[in-house]
Amino acid sequence: MEKAGGARAVPASEPRVTPAAEANAVRELMRNKTMGQGDQYHVISFRWWQAWVQYTGYEEPQEDTMDTSGERPGPLNAAELVSPTFEAELKPALVEDYDYKLLPLAVYNKLEGWYGAEQPRFQRTAINRASQPGLVDVIVELYPVRGRVGIVGDNGQPTGEYEYVLLSRQLTVAVAQSRITTVADSMIKRRADNPNGVVPMWRRIWYKSVFDEPAETADAGDGERADVNSDGYVVVNEENGAAADNAEESEEEALAYVLFDDKSASTRATLLDLLDAGPVRLEIRAEYKGSFDDPWPRESVLNAWKLRLKQGDEIDAVDTEGNWYEALVMGREEIDGKINVKVHFMGWGHRWDDDIDVTDSKAASRITKRNVQVEFWRNFAVGDNVELKDHKNNKNPTWYSGEIEQIRDEGEDEDLSTTSKDGKAIDPLQAEEAALPGKRLLVVANTSQREPMYRWVCAQGEHICKMYTHLKEDRHQPKPRASYSSGGSSGYGYGGTYGYDSGTRGRPPVAGAVGLRNLGNTCFMNSMLQCISHTPQLTSFFLGGEWRKDVNKDNPLGMNGKLATVYADFLKDVWGGNHTVVAPTGLKRTVGNFNPTFAGYAQQDSQEFMSFLLDGLHEDLNRNQTKPYTEQVESKGRPDAEVAAEQWRRHLLRNDSVVVDHCHGLLRSHLTCCKCSNDSITFDPFLSLSLPLPVHNTRAVSIFLLRVDLSLRPEKMTVDMESRACLGDVKKWISDQTGIDAERLVLTDVWQHKVTKTYRDKHPLSEVREDDDIWAHELASAPVEPDLEEPEDGEGAAAAADGEGAEGGEGGSGDGGGAAGGAGTAEKGKKGWGLGLFGRKKNRGDAAQANAVGGKASKEGYPADQYVDLVLMLERKNQGGYGYRIEVFGPPRRIHVAPGTTNADVFAKVREMNSRFLDTEKTKAAADPGAAGSGATAPNGGEDADGAEGAPLFKLVSTLVYNYQTPSGHTPIEETAEPFTSRASERRLVGVVYTAEGYGVMDDQEVRMGVTSHRSHEEHQARKERAGERASISLRDCFSQLTVREQLNETDMWYCARCKEHVRAYKKFDLWSVPDVLILHLKRFQYLPGTYFVHRQKLEDLGKPEPKHQPKPKPKPTP
Repeated sequence: MEKAGGARAVPASEPRVTPAAEANAVRELMRNKTMGQGDQYHVISFRWWQAWVQYTGYEEPQEDTMDTSGERPGPLNAAELVSPTFEAELKPALVEDYDYKLLPLAVYNKLEGWYGAEQPRFQRTAINRASQPGLVDVIVELYPVRGRVGIVGDNGQPTGEYEYVLLSRQLTVAVAQSRITTVADSMIKRRADNPNGVVPMWRRIWYKSVFDEPAETADAGDGERADVNSDGYVVVNEENGAAADNAEESEEEALAYVLFDDKSASTRATLLDLLDAGPVRLEIRAEYKGSFDDPWPRESVLNAWKLRLKQGDEIDAVDTEGNWYEALVMGREEIDGKINVKVHFMGWGHRWDDDIDVTDSKAASRITKRNVQVEFWRNFAVGDNVELKDHKNNKNPTWYSGEIEQIRDEGEDEDLSTTSKDGKAIDPLQAEEAALPGKRLLVVANTSQREPMYRWVCAQGEHICKMYTHLKEDRHQPKPRASYSSGGSSGYGYGGTYGYDSGTRGRPPVAGAVGLRNLGNTCFMNSMLQCISHTPQLTSFFLGGEWRKDVNKDNPLGMNGKLATVYADFLKDVWGGNHTVVAPTGLKRTVGNFNPTFAGYAQQDSQEFMSFLLDGLHEDLNRNQTKPYTEQVESKGRPDAEVAAEQWRRHLLRNDSVVVDHCHGLLRSHLTCCKCSNDSITFDPFLSLSLPLPVHNTRAVSIFLLRVDLSLRPEKMTVDMESRACLGDVKKWISDQTGIDAERLVLTDVWQHKVTKTYRDKHPLSEVREDDDIWAHELASAPVEPDLEEPEDGEGAAAAADGEGAEGGEGGSGDGGGAAGGAGTAEKGKKGWGLGLFGRKKNRGDAAQANAVGGKASKEGYPADQYVDLVLMLERKNQGGYGYRIEVFGPPRRIHVAPGTTNADVFAKVREMNSRFLDTEKTKAAADPGAAGSGATAPNGGEDADGAEGAPLFKLVSTLVYNYQTPSGHTPIEETAEPFTSRASERRLVGVVYTAEGYGVMDDQEVRMGVTSHRSHEEHQARKERAGERASISLRDCFSQLTVREQLNETDMWYCARCKEHVRAYKKFDLWSVPDVLILHLKRFQYLPGTYFVHRQKLEDLGKPEPKHQPKPKPKPTP
């Protein structure tokens, strides 16, 4: 992983306060907080945020379904969000309020003062991603542009020296270039061959974007898979290791860079305008020269391809007046070490041909690769305007404004040499163009003659030119549109322009068989575009040019025809036969301008995108210039056919477009009152149908069971449980499977080797994350909730304010903030109880009784026995041999500590666990100095089972829950007959610290792999393997599920006109008419009520739909 720097953890700096005070302070800071451009936010782990919410009661649950435990979290943490390739960057594809939480800077600073913070920390800026002036769409920029700056050596290749810079997309190009220059200059000053730190006066900065590719195609080069990020993608050209850093760039890689030129940097363009592609990275190269006359180091690499130019090569070239044109190489001549290339400008006579010396760097700059300086414009659709050449006078030809009337693919059998068709005189395809590849165009042009001129031309030939190449532009006529995906400079020339990525040029195997480039996580968009672009009814409408006459720019519900225009251009690129990959940048930007949901680069819902796109196209192409008011048609006893026809007629009064013609249908809705049987039948137009899936509403839950006998391995169990179940149901299932009393089971969530949550029985299963590890602890006796009555006279609240803390309320921390598992405020006295250390309920009358385990009993009656968590730790020396560090492994083990338990009893319990962790043979060898190969002394915390004395294998310490990984916070526990005194009011854990001697005899395989599969898990795995053999789900099943009669719930009641009240009516859907293009949306998500919000859960294990089973459509009613 690339390191971001040597920043250290930030310690807590403010005095501890009560949990309630923390919650109130944060609420005050969050009140009326709105996000504005430039605001600063911190990204933290959502797990940490949940732990803090439960500790403070910041979000009170709507019902008593989960513990507000008082478990004080450790320092602010975001370690699980770190990218696997760069420490200062977040993992890709993170989800807000699931993986991470955004905190305003003021809130983060307050929490950091109370808790401290571990590295790395992620501070991010809110930016306005709206591209149109006046629009505001502010988001937090989670993924700033990461640039890797490299210095170019004298040979034009990178020197292998790199530094990283993070750049906000809100920065202007000039500011971004300045920051990159600062980094590059500092690298030059520090070079070993530059003792005086002199920076050359002349510099140029180049960049190229680095995209991601699917992991299936990624290969490390030796047959091994390359490192894959968490989202299943591998970063291309992102070197990992010295060998890759020092590797020379190929000519193709070198040519992919774009120059930061002064003209572009002087504008107000931002990186957001420059980089229209999600989580993008930049490879940056800085080259220097000492004087103006010196050559640039990269010129030798950039110009190498020009020295190889030959007759027939296609290029862009600039004439003596500074105009760039498509050009052809007509020949080359080598004289006295110079190479002169004869260049012909396409569309111009040979008298304009020019000779360019490509060995001269200044002259060679007049040439670039094809379509670098001249945008690609030769993707055509019927109705496009071009300039047409009158071939009858080649010496001084006349050019006319023409329009494409017909397009044919290359190689079609029909004779293009015909001189007339339908009474029209047609000039045939000229002989010099017959051998050229590409589509054939029939162009009609208005000439000075009375009749228009019809002529066949080749789309790649010189008999047509881009509009206004020769003709003067008519300011009253709209400018011709450029190719949809063109305009993006790939950096082959000097001073490339800023634009969109153009995709990949080439000829697809068949028309339309092109790939769509992902722009961040936009596979949701690309999948829908592939489907819609291959729908013949719509695509032929656009490619045939018919859409132009239907554009409705006055429709207030439309997008002024912009969406229809950019979609038509997109289809030209897909079906034009000139691209193998198309980058839908223009379409995405247009959609994002009108719907901010799709303005970013995160994953979105594909069905929502499809609906928005088709609705937008419908409104842009709506043939109705005015929309009269219409009402829903009620049946009122009339025949269904009559009601449906009337409803469809009214629908067409407001909606009439190609989308309606082919994609709209009618759904019959039948409502029946549950009291008076009053019926209401209506017909509703639809664009797509959302079909429910007839699957069982279950979820697989994996549990790791820790037995009371710690010498036994954890058991992995799996159960298919109803999604609406609670964790109490899971406990009952475990009891049925194992015979363990459910009352003696405690379910916990373990994160970073620490119990962060103890679940109550009422906790909804829907609120357990799929990646949460549920650990079930079998205890020696049942944990009973403490007395939940209100503390008398506010004793709990008073204790919470006291630095030592009381033992019996709820909330707070034991070290200056009240008891985390005990004391709390009076108003919260009825909610929750301690988690890390908790116990059985004791009567108030026993308050005077001393508690040997937890210390002095409180007035509320502290529990008479406890349960503590054993945290497994390794004591390792720091590098250099100075001091120790603690490495934590495995889940904590929760054990019962009864009244009268001594320190020695706890040591004995740990030894019971060690019988599994420590290698028996190694331990015996270490205990017997005479054994062969044994150089160790007796292994024990003082004395082993055989009475041998020697170096301890482990030691026990008492540690605060929020300081358990810091050796300085550990208090040793001696193996004596004294009462065990880990106090719940201080929220302590018991650390089992294995020494170097203990680590030496540890069974590594047992520690890493020590989990036993329960038969339930094996049966579940077997069912998964057999899942493919089960009968698949057919569309008939889905339609049957849609048409099931069901009763409305309490939140969705219907008003009965006869009963004059809202009732839980019975509702039934039926398909009345289906369109030519039936769009089906399979509802793979279900929505379950939770404690704080409604949860969306994905349905898995669905089988395969069978399209052949479709309902028989009824004919669409005639308006």
